[in-house]
Amino acid sequence: MGNNTTTSVSFMRRIEHAAFYMLHPRVNEDVKALIGHLLSMPSVLEVYLADGDFGYVIKARMEEDKEPQELIRFMDRTGASYGKATTFYKFQR
Repeated sequence: MGNNTTTSVSFMRRIEHAAFYMLHPRVNEDVKALIGHLLSMPSVLEVYLADGDFGYVIKARMEEDKEPQELIRFMDRTGASYGKATTFYKFQR
């Protein structure tokens, strides 16, 4: 008899009004200042350091399904590259 382990995904829950942005800062960016500024924004809920391709994942609050304009303007001003992934579902085991 083998050790048969299975993982099942039970259901999906709706995440209310959240957007995720992947930010790749410029070379030699002052990382402490960057993160400090991000976390000072009311729309920014969490900031994660992404391993591998160096960058940050920013979880931001969306008001009435509108993008957080303060965050978008800041990322545009820094000259850093960024991408957006809007999600409405979270999978659980």
